[in-house]
Amino acid sequence: MEEPWAFGEAEVIWRLLKYAAGWWTVNLSAASSLSLGSVLERETKGRAHYYGDIYHTLTRPALRFRPPEVRRLLTGDEPLMTKSMGTPTWTGSEGFEPMAAGAVVDDRLVGLAHVSAVTEHHVDIGVSTLEPWRGRGFATAAASIVARVVSETGRTPVWSAEEGNAVSLRARAKVGFEEVSRRSYVSLADN
Repeated sequence: MEEPWAFGEAEVIWRLLKYAAGWWTVNLSAASSLSLGSVLERETKGRAHYYGDIYHTLTRPALRFRPPEVRRLLTGDEPLMTKSMGTPTWTGSEGFEPMAAGAVVDDRLVGLAHVSAVTEHHVDIGVSTLEPWRGRGFATAAASIVARVVSETGRTPVWSAEEGNAVSLRARAKVGFEEVSRRSYVSLADN
């Protein structure tokens, strides 16, 4: 309920949000976002914040990249992930190898692509690279590995990026993801 998806008229969405504890942003069509933002501002005396989100899918094999630092991460790599980037964020279970890949430099995980959500037909891929290691193609290479692993499961890899995130948008294009839709997020800005 932190990020509900909403459809319909802004006034009706607002009435429902009043009963939904814990939400902080609402995902809805771009056409509806300004209307909901106006209602939120009027009803809460706050200021609405907007950002667009672009959704992509991979409908062909992911392009391959081969930096020697980037490899698939397996269950045995959990200590490396925990030491380098905190609690592992991949989706997996007992007996199931995770869908994750990363850049390992000097026994340290400096970049990561992982599964952030799974449905029956789609798998969302998230990427991150530590600041000093950005711009070396690690996220792109790791994402291409994860996208291929996801495709092998028969599911479609999905990538979303905020419309202003040029780095993420470039990486997804290099791997072969294509835009399929856009949505908007509306939240109350910190006053």
